[in-house]
Amino acid sequence: WKTGPLDAAGSLIDLSDRPNTCISVRGNEAVIGSTDHALYGLDVGKAKKSRTLYTKSDGHKEWVTCVTHLEDGRVLSGGMDSALWLWNKAGSRGTQLTGHAGSISGLCACEGGSGVAVSGGYDTMVMVWDVTKHPSRALSSTLRGHAAPVTCLTLGPRGEVVSG
Repeated sequence: WKTGPLDAAGSLIDLSDRPNTCISVRGNEAVIGSTDHALYGLDVGKAKKSRTLYTKSDGHKEWVTCVTHLEDGRVLSGGMDSALWLWNKAGSRGTQLTGHAGSISGLCACEGGSGVAVSGGYDTMVMVWDVTKHPSRALSSTLRGHAAPVTCLTLGPRGEVVSG
């Protein structure tokens, strides 16, 4: 913390009666995924909930397992429902990206304005997405080779995908 917490005792924000599973922080926004199928945006500076990423028409049908911010402020989430959701940078509207056939266990986004994100899952696949394209054309490539579920992944300094 650059300035310390607003309250020396800390701040507790009640988001859900279910456990939280993942978090991504970019700038002043934290987005927290939950086992209640929703994601919650928090304004870190004000210690207040700013939005809920889940509606009757948009959102995960199962637990949210991973989340990451994109450079442009949008949020990408993955879940046990095999779905990726690309959320607008404000509000609660999202677009589903399909491709995985099992729970999604990890996400990361490339820096540098490329619009590339990578996901891995229990279907043993690593998928590369171009989130600048229409959702129906966003899947750029599928990387095969794992014999077991992909449980972790990251990007190397030159954009290499490292997964296990």
